Amino acid sequence: MRRFAARRYRRLLALAGAALLWEQLWPRLWPLATIVGAFVALGLLDVLPQLTGWLHAAVLVVFAASALAAAGYALRGLRRPDRASRRRRLERDSGLAHRPLGARDDRLAAGADDPAARSLWALHQKRMAAAAERLTIRPPSPGVPRIEPWGIRAGVVLLLVIGIVAGGGAAPERMWRAVTPALATTATQPLVVEIWMTPPAYTGVAPIFLSNGSGEGKEDAAVAVPQGSSLLAQVSGVRSAPLLVMGDGRHPFAALTDDAAGDAPRTSAYRTETTVGAASGGTIDVRLGSHSLAAWHVRVIPDTPPSAAFVKPPEEAGNGQLAFAYTAADDYGLSALGIEIRPAATPELAPEATPAAASGDALVRLDLPITIGAAGAVSATATEDLSAHRWAGSAVRMRLVARDTTGQTGHSDEIETILPERAFKHPVARAIIALRKRLGAATTANDVRAGVAAGLNAIAEHPEAFANDIVVSLALSVARARLQADAGDNAVDSVRSMLWSAALHLDEGDVPQAERVLAEARAKLADALEAGADDAEIDRLADALEQALAQYLNAVAAELARRGGMTGQPFPPDTVLGSDELRDLVEAMREMARTGSRDGARELLAQLQAMLEGIRDGLDMSANREELAEAGAIMQELRTLADDQQRLLEQTFARSREESSAPVDIRPGARTARKEHAVGAASAAAQDDLRRRLDETAVRLDAFAGEIPPALGEAGAAMSAAARALRADLLGDASDRQGEAVQALRDSLQGAGQAMAQRLGAGLALFAAGGRGGGDPFGRAPGEEGRGFATGNVTIPEQSELRRAAEILDELRRRAGERQRPEEELHYIDRLLRRF
Repeated sequence: MRRFAARRYRRLLALAGAALLWEQLWPRLWPLATIVGAFVALGLLDVLPQLTGWLHAAVLVVFAASALAAAGYALRGLRRPDRASRRRRLERDSGLAHRPLGARDDRLAAGADDPAARSLWALHQKRMAAAAERLTIRPPSPGVPRIEPWGIRAGVVLLLVIGIVAGGGAAPERMWRAVTPALATTATQPLVVEIWMTPPAYTGVAPIFLSNGSGEGKEDAAVAVPQGSSLLAQVSGVRSAPLLVMGDGRHPFAALTDDAAGDAPRTSAYRTETTVGAASGGTIDVRLGSHSLAAWHVRVIPDTPPSAAFVKPPEEAGNGQLAFAYTAADDYGLSALGIEIRPAATPELAPEATPAAASGDALVRLDLPITIGAAGAVSATATEDLSAHRWAGSAVRMRLVARDTTGQTGHSDEIETILPERAFKHPVARAIIALRKRLGAATTANDVRAGVAAGLNAIAEHPEAFANDIVVSLALSVARARLQADAGDNAVDSVRSMLWSAALHLDEGDVPQAERVLAEARAKLADALEAGADDAEIDRLADALEQALAQYLNAVAAELARRGGMTGQPFPPDTVLGSDELRDLVEAMREMARTGSRDGARELLAQLQAMLEGIRDGLDMSANREELAEAGAIMQELRTLADDQQRLLEQTFARSREESSAPVDIRPGARTARKEHAVGAASAAAQDDLRRRLDETAVRLDAFAGEIPPALGEAGAAMSAAARALRADLLGDASDRQGEAVQALRDSLQGAGQAMAQRLGAGLALFAAGGRGGGDPFGRAPGEEGRGFATGNVTIPEQSELRRAAEILDELRRRAGERQRPEEELHYIDRLLRRF
């Protein structure tokens, strides 16, 4: 029991000493605690970084000096409480009088030998020990309110609580900013960090803007930036050059110059430019020394290589043509797509091999049209005529090669197929091609050359076999002479080309040459659109394309006439081959290129190529000579009827003018009325004869094509009404009905051509028949012929929209010339003009 009491007594003494020490220390320590609490509260509230750098540093110095002074004041004169002081504090808190705790340690000074004295002393100690059992210790009372009656410490505590709530998870970062002032910041301009990231134009992604005042990219969600984007960073409000840290790269800023001060640097503004690469992901951090001015999380979107594949194996499309169905895709769109063809006997190329792995005579490259699709995808078909190549009829390997705007390439798997040969109809053409096949590579043996030359001479000795065609005769003569006289490597290639042209001329007349000219014109315009040529160059090449197109249509019409055994052009291209639609397409392409829509112009150019392939297919599948002759006769008769009706209309109109201007004879016996009646009867008879011929032509057309165009019925009704008006001498009504008949006859030409196309499958109305497969090369649905052309995914703007686009371009060019405009605005205008 005594041991327990002793331990309790010692513990109470220790607590009394602690209370005495706190009451001595806290009145000295509260200034230091108040200063530290105020600094932490300001740091958590992020107040100090809002100050200018030097003011921030000055505040830190004041806080540090005040804290040191307060700490010195707290420690100066501080003493540890002794044992007597602790006993007195314990006695005072317990309410004990007469210092009983001191009696525990006292000793009897006199009378130790006196029993009575010892008994009294023992009784005294017993009473003091009993009093000590009621010992207690009260909490310390430093008495600070007496020293600081204004409540400053309470305000600091309140600010500290608010700061802890406001800081939250960002408390460490805020405290770090509070103790690291940006000493380079100026006292007159706030800190502004701005970043512009402009993705490449081919991505179609809008520019991205970041600033130190926005929250974008500062949380978990990163800013997505396409690879290759140009980055422009600008910092103002600092007096030394910051550093841009992006991924693994470090890019120093350069001082901007002030326009008003010439080349003098603006010491508070800096700029840097760079490109976002594959290794730029992670964080964009603008730093000034060890201090981060602003930072963003960035995710770089890589530009992946394109892909390409054949939908199905290439197949023969008839008459030496090869049809491809293919698909290709790229994340931002393709810039080129082609096919590489090489002999099957050569070693197989690896999928990643470049075009340089095979070249020269061992590789043929063909460009394919690129049509605009969703998300950069291309899915289309194309037809190529490789029948003139020396590999025709042999096994070849081919693969697709796609290229995007940045030059990355992708390849399909190689497939093996037989390159088709052309089937010639003319016997002399077949004989020429047989001799041409014997001429292989340029290194053909001399005995083979001699044999081919002898064969050519044998054909030339019988000109009646090819209708004494001077073109064929000249080609045979020149080819024979070159084989005999020229032993060079180029001789065989030139002879093969001449013989092929001669054979085509026998089979198709001037169509092949016109087709080559048209293909060259189309290729030049496509290259100019790809290279971004100016409007004048585009107009010049579009004019050349339109002229080559007209020549090609004339050549096709002439060839159809030749096959039908007729002279002249019974199938004029302006009424049979739909050249109006093609001219409209060329004009639309010209306007779209002029207003900046180069992609749409390239799309229309690709559609033009598809239409020309439809014409070629229709010509290759044209009907036999007898059918073409009958079709040509019907078309010629319709045009003759239209011309005769026009002449009859002119006669009626002339009579009407004469009667309106001639004086009226009222004398008895005048024969004017009788004479006019005789003339009117003759005109009515001529009109009836035209109606009879029209009925006969309609019967022939119905027997040939199985249908009669509605315009022919309208023409017949108008002719009958005109004949009745002529008999009644109603010349005004007769002129009106005859005009309607002329217009209906002209309209019937297109309807008749479409009806013949349904009968022949191709030939006369190539566009209506649509070539291979019976579809319309203009993309029109059945029954929509004559309504222009379909444009697929290309939206051709109205004329008002085109004019508005031209006005906007003119205004942009005008503003670009005003160099006094702000630099940022001029940069933006320049980017718009480069894009369009």
